[in-house]
Amino acid sequence: MVTVRRFYEEVGRRLRQARLRAELTQQELADVVELSRASIANIEGGRQPFAVHTLALCARALDVPVSELIPGAEWIDSETELPAEV
Repeated sequence: MVTVRRFYEEVGRRLRQARLRAELTQQELADVVELSRASIANIEGGRQPFAVHTLALCARALDVPVSELIPGAEWIDSETELPAEV
């Protein structure tokens, strides 16, 4: 069973990998999603819970499906698009 802490750690690890592939700094990602650099660092470190919309905004900024960032969500249809207003 995955604990809440382990879940956030894994999401953070996946977010960091996607950010590095996108060649963005923590500050650049933070600017796009309107968070502080410290918040991005804390999310990547699994130390800060986050809202679902924050995860969606990060995925959009990194050009990855949300399912890539969520452990166990590989079954989600990655072709489903977010509404434009997100």
